[in-house]
Amino acid sequence: QVSLSFVPAGFYYLIATNTATGCKDTATVEVEPGSPVTFSTAIAHNNCFGQTIGSIQITNIDIPPPGFYYFDWDNASTGGNDDFGGPADPTDDSEDIFNLAAGTYYLTITVTDEFSYWCTALDTFIITEPPQLIVSGSNIALACFGNTTTVTAMPSGG
Repeated sequence: QVSLSFVPAGFYYLIATNTATGCKDTATVEVEPGSPVTFSTAIAHNNCFGQTIGSIQITNIDIPPPGFYYFDWDNASTGGNDDFGGPADPTDDSEDIFNLAAGTYYLTITVTDEFSYWCTALDTFIITEPPQLIVSGSNIALACFGNTTTVTAMPSGG
């Protein structure tokens, strides 16, 4: 018996030869591709500079059977495994994440039957924020007591 491990989807042609008699037989085996993990998202961005009200919600997840699925969210600015909803473990983050600052977030969805079957789906999301709102003005000295003037504000950014 001969086994090949980690073979991708495709057709494989097998030839068996009895070295003592010289007899041969052939067979064709198809390894069929598995179903992909697909999902949709609803993303909310920050309305003001410095806010942390962004969110990423997973919707309409479709996983191949049989399957349990796990979420691992990571933030590009922190490096390593982030904790979004549980202890620091790559298989216990919440499906949806909230209270996000602007930045890049990575998602790994792992689907498994907890024995031998597993596959992953990877995606990257960017939560945005507008530029910082800055307002400036110039000091004005009045020439005489009781005079009036116009004060001008100069806003820029978000």
